[in-house]
Amino acid sequence: MSVRVELQPAYVLHTRSYRDSSLLVELLSRDYGRIAAVAKGAKTGARKRAGKPLQPFTPILASWLGKTSLKTLTQREMTKAIPALLGDSLYSGLYINELLVRVLQHEDPHPGIFDLYHQTLLSLGGDLPVDVSLRYFELGLLEALGYGIDLNLDSEHGEPIFENRDYHYINEVGLVPVQSSSEKRPGVFRGKDLCQMAAGQYSEEARLCAKRLLRQALAPLIGDKPLNSRSLFEQYRKVSK
Repeated sequence: MSVRVELQPAYVLHTRSYRDSSLLVELLSRDYGRIAAVAKGAKTGARKRAGKPLQPFTPILASWLGKTSLKTLTQREMTKAIPALLGDSLYSGLYINELLVRVLQHEDPHPGIFDLYHQTLLSLGGDLPVDVSLRYFELGLLEALGYGIDLNLDSEHGEPIFENRDYHYINEVGLVPVQSSSEKRPGVFRGKDLCQMAAGQYSEEARLCAKRLLRQALAPLIGDKPLNSRSLFEQYRKVSK
């Protein structure tokens, strides 16, 4: 039976060409999760009735129908735009879009992730450091997917994270104390930095710790294939220096 959805809040995560004038679109919808759809005639200038181009980071109301996992986008309405993402914020937005395409299954509803995504886009366009906005997003994403990191307790003994101790992170287990002083970085995280993360206080050291920790935690979900957005971001940073 064909399913029809009307005017669902959504964001475009990714598009690519499909046949002569259409696009394959990956949407993040609030109530239906990640949706793959064909937007017929959606290439810029292909048809006047196609409306404005489908752009990432622009909230829309999307309607679609279909019997299979690939839907047909039947309508889209632009809603109130968010501040434009530029520079580091733009490349960070591309990263979270690619991350969501990589880790979310089609038609697996996650309203909390939709709301987290919306708030992160606002944050990326605001005053908070871009990397801190990304760390909040990554932590929230892991929590929503059932892989949350407890930054307050060690998973081995159930004791608080102590500032004067060092810890390892074991995927699907959590933070465990380092047993030997001979165990070296980069697989070691200082308790002081973890405590700052838990309190939402991101010093330079805590920001570096958070980046390493969350990259390790996300790796099994992302898989072995590198993220294109990371390479693009690195190239942009080299050119912009």
